[in-house]
Amino acid sequence: MRLFLALCATIIFIGCNLTTTTRRVANISLFESRFQRGTLRVDIILRDSMPNREVDIISVSSLKEWTGRRGDIYKVDNRPMGNFVYHIIDDKSRDTIWTDGFCALYEEWVNTPYEGKTIIDYEHTIYAPMPRRKSTLVIEQRARNGVYTEVQRVGIMPNDIKPCGTLLEPTVKCINDAGDPRTTLDFLILADAYMADEEVRFDSMAQSIVSQWLSREPWCRYKDRISFRTAFLPSKTNVVGDCRDKSIKEFSILNSQFGWHGSDRYLITNDVFKQSDYVGNIPADYVIVAVNTDTYGGGGVYNEITTFAAHHPLAIELALHEGGHGFAGLGDEYYNPEDNLEEYYDTSVEPWEPNLTSLKHFELKWKALYDQGKAGLLEGAAYTTKGMYRATDVCLMRVLNEPFCPACAMAVERKIGEYLE
Repeated sequence: MRLFLALCATIIFIGCNLTTTTRRVANISLFESRFQRGTLRVDIILRDSMPNREVDIISVSSLKEWTGRRGDIYKVDNRPMGNFVYHIIDDKSRDTIWTDGFCALYEEWVNTPYEGKTIIDYEHTIYAPMPRRKSTLVIEQRARNGVYTEVQRVGIMPNDIKPCGTLLEPTVKCINDAGDPRTTLDFLILADAYMADEEVRFDSMAQSIVSQWLSREPWCRYKDRISFRTAFLPSKTNVVGDCRDKSIKEFSILNSQFGWHGSDRYLITNDVFKQSDYVGNIPADYVIVAVNTDTYGGGGVYNEITTFAAHHPLAIELALHEGGHGFAGLGDEYYNPEDNLEEYYDTSVEPWEPNLTSLKHFELKWKALYDQGKAGLLEGAAYTTKGMYRATDVCLMRVLNEPFCPACAMAVERKIGEYLE
């Protein structure tokens, strides 16, 4: 009987592995039939010209080999996460061969009331694998009511696209090497506001952050599949200013500053094109900017920007929290009356963030965990006191020095899985 049970277990194990392997091979085969080696980079500007909103294509260029995900992604209402989504459509077959989403600092500006608000051009870079054939890139914006509207489209002629000519050449080091970037999740830490003689300070900080990051749940279970690299370029100044202070004349290489959207603690950069040049051809599925300051602050915008105060005592907590936004698309679970963002979300539709729900489509979120008694359903989240719900009262997306709640941990693992499939 023991031999029989062991044989059955072995067969089941082999069957599961074969299923996973078959799916992976199928994903790769489909991917390679649609895309050639190389990365498509599209720089866009998002602006609000009152009352019209505009998305301008600034440049289309190519980078070296694509090392990002190759399989399917998590979707809400059949759309990727984010306030913006984009599709690549093969012009001949009319098939949608690639889709992804992003949030944007621009969208926060639109929906955030604050003193001294002025019109600003916001930068964003779209990355995708390079199509084999003539295609069309379509960008859509998600309104507060959940309706998507096309805001821009551009033809992609792969054979006519030239390599990006503005790339920088930072010093690159690997802290945790998980192997081939095509089969791993690759994180890249960029140095900002470090002067030439502060590279050792940056290296020491990065080593500490990575060590702590990979010791936390759920990251620790994938530490053999996640590579961490650093990139260093010296800045002319190590002073991190405030974007509301117009007297500042000299800035760091990425121009990270406090004070965005009227918030003292919002430390972020709008120099997204410069960040993209900084990353260049370094394998990077997710980029986080370490800012040389001990003043509390940071920011995370899904698939766009993540920054943190690298030398604050809570640096790792800031990095993980902002990484929850930037990498996994997690929403804030707290309510702060000072932010005056009660109307930021429309509670009549399901939010795209995986850790927030208005109960319109709770089955898409953590309902399975709720039914199993592993997570709860508490009202008050996403800067809103009524109509929005979170999974627990204690979570890193609500308060620092706490782990991810089960709903957030599930969302992070799902995102990790997109790259490891």
